[in-house]
Amino acid sequence: MTLMNTTKLGIIRITPSDGIVAGMFGTWKIIYEAGEEGLDPGGGFRINSNLWGFFLPQFSHPAFPGYVTFKTSSPDSHLICVSGDYNPSVEFKLHGSPLMKGESIHIVYGDTSDGNNPEAEGEVNIAAGEKITFEVWVDASGSGNYKKISGLPEVTVVAGKAKSLHVWGSSNQVIGQSFRLNISALDENHNFVNSYSGGVNVKYLDIQCRDNKKDYIMSCHKGIGYLNMTPEHEGICRVEVSDPDIGKCDSNPISIDLKSSVMKLYWGDIHGHSNMSDGRGSVDAYYSYARDVAGLDFCALTDHSEDMTDKDWEYMQEKNSYYNETGIFVTINAYEWTSWKEGHRCIYYRNGCREILSSNDKRSNTLHKLWEHMDDRCVFTIPHHPAGLGLGSEPGAVNWDVHNEKLEPLVEVFSSHGNFEYMGCPENKINGLRCGSFVQDALSRGYIMGMIASSDSHDGHPGLTGQYFYHRRSMRGLSKGCLVGVYAEKFTREDIWQSLKSRHCYATTGKRIILYFEVNGSPMGKEIYISDNGAAVNIKGYAAGTDRIEKIDIVKNNEVIFTKFGRCSEEKIEYVDNGTNKTRSFYYLRVLQADGEMALSSPVWCKVGI
Repeated sequence: MTLMNTTKLGIIRITPSDGIVAGMFGTWKIIYEAGEEGLDPGGGFRINSNLWGFFLPQFSHPAFPGYVTFKTSSPDSHLICVSGDYNPSVEFKLHGSPLMKGESIHIVYGDTSDGNNPEAEGEVNIAAGEKITFEVWVDASGSGNYKKISGLPEVTVVAGKAKSLHVWGSSNQVIGQSFRLNISALDENHNFVNSYSGGVNVKYLDIQCRDNKKDYIMSCHKGIGYLNMTPEHEGICRVEVSDPDIGKCDSNPISIDLKSSVMKLYWGDIHGHSNMSDGRGSVDAYYSYARDVAGLDFCALTDHSEDMTDKDWEYMQEKNSYYNETGIFVTINAYEWTSWKEGHRCIYYRNGCREILSSNDKRSNTLHKLWEHMDDRCVFTIPHHPAGLGLGSEPGAVNWDVHNEKLEPLVEVFSSHGNFEYMGCPENKINGLRCGSFVQDALSRGYIMGMIASSDSHDGHPGLTGQYFYHRRSMRGLSKGCLVGVYAEKFTREDIWQSLKSRHCYATTGKRIILYFEVNGSPMGKEIYISDNGAAVNIKGYAAGTDRIEKIDIVKNNEVIFTKFGRCSEEKIEYVDNGTNKTRSFYYLRVLQADGEMALSSPVWCKVGI
């Protein structure tokens, strides 16, 4: 199908315009046919496409993704591109003879030269459900006065075929009380596939929830399926769902207890972006995906304050209130403060605030100024990708010389950018990271900081991000969502926020690994006292994974002091440390699964004294 729009300024055709599947590669042709006014030498032609609609165009490398060629139908006219490579606004100037009515400009995005350069194809926005909009502007006379061609239809991006199933349930359940297991269908880029229907096979991997003592088939409708379960025994429950055309997927481990736990485990992704700044999709789409598709318990949208106004912030807080529902789904008012000199911080409010703080504002353009506006009773900040993004001069890295212990209780150790525990750790995805800026570097300074993980998603898929950095056929590959597990007494915004601030939380690389850790009976995040520097320290831990636990490390003061190698998906670890303690030492657990997935607990700090 070809989209066409006719005005006095000319005719625009875009081919193809239907069947645009999220993540697809291809070649698109845009043809401008001059209208009654023609196009004089010095005149211009400009196309604006929304930033994340396609992989950004480039004109310099015929064998690289997003290659664009252009020409006119008149042999006496030629175009010069004046906008440069990788610019969402592409502008051309006409030279030579004028274009008369009916003469045309031909632009080919993703030009493969008839297949000789297949890597030059363009790529569609991988977020389904959005519309790709084109704005075409024409300066017919060369006066610099561009006029917009109005009424050009939008191109809607749809999800691809279902390629995987996501299945989840709340991590804590009680014997005899029914709960619901949820299933959602995803395409290869983690877009929700609402066209998926049919039966999926359900197989119990444990006996704790075998209602009818047999496996059976459950129906899915419009991409969603539900299964009511009643646990019969204590222990860990897992369920496998499968479709012969898609494959298998296991649920997260679900802990079945005799009675309701005082502190329950909740899962969240509290770092992501929408089209309010540099991400894809609306605020509504972001929270709907988090709640209904990813199955998160809590979530925060952290668009860049530098891209928003106070009115935008007011709108976001209204949306947060709308989606926040105690006991069902919790939202946290948050945004990101972005400084390439002092590091990136996400800011989380207990409730909310009137005014947004930006690094572009002289009142808050440094961390010290930022923190001066804050009261630690109602707000905290979390640094992310602390060792930087490896982009040339190491921008975005944290300078640990600048720290506020009251306002910065946590650090994001895992994200779609990789693992920032220490230099050379598994999943250090980025080259050129800054030495001295990793999480262990902060802990070695004596900072009291717990650990979280979140996606830093830009694809509108909190909890299940499948975004590609740059182009899928080049450079860095597919990232994955990362999660924070929080132990809280109540399923409310207040309790989730307070548990985060109190460091009763841990980080995973995306799997809902159940992790418990205590030192001398005190849980992760606590500061405790021991009688003297030779006192025994009793350490206990437990992990229920989504795959075999390969090993659990006990880390003391950034050194592994004991390792337990695992044999199955559940492992306990106990150890007594009789070694000499410093005035203040810290311990945390590192869990590694056979499939490479990880979890890191927040530390427990031991101080010598009474």
